[in-house]
Amino acid sequence: MGSELKIWITKKPNESYYNELNPNDIKRFHNVRNRYPNPDLNMYHIGMFLYMENIIKNISSEGKKNNLILCDSIKICNNFEILIKDTINNLPNDYDICYIGDKKDNYKISINKSFIIEEKHIYKCIVTKGIESFLITNTFAKKLLNYIEDKKYITKTMDSTIGDMILEKNLNVYWCEPPLVEI
Repeated sequence: MGSELKIWITKKPNESYYNELNPNDIKRFHNVRNRYPNPDLNMYHIGMFLYMENIIKNISSEGKKNNLILCDSIKICNNFEILIKDTINNLPNDYDICYIGDKKDNYKISINKSFIIEEKHIYKCIVTKGIESFLITNTFAKKLLNYIEDKKYITKTMDSTIGDMILEKNLNVYWCEPPLVEI
């Protein structure tokens, strides 16, 4: 697989971002009891969902095969540039998403340590992590936008929406272990 890569740096939107949200976009968010807005999704969740959705739209329109999304508050590991290139070159061509980060000392849903092989750092998984650091394909971006569009209302955060889509569509999910970034 080629190592063509576009890097997208995300940041927590500031207060003015939330104040400028389009009311029509906010109306897309409902909970299962159809209360508007969803009390389970506060303005931060709605704003972050819309912010990430906009990045996903840009990824889809730019057409790059590999897209690295990094939150501006993460800490990269030593030799990150070498390791991310190696990760991209060793992912199978049909990968959809690869999570590259984890919270420090938070390996509650990590790869079972007994499966870790010293020469290997990419593992296929069925579960997801947050949206702070991951690689996605352009195809994944298009699938996600279609998945969101097919929903009448948005009822979950972006990371939960991605997790639901991965399970429903049986997508190819990978993790880097050890993580390449600390969240």
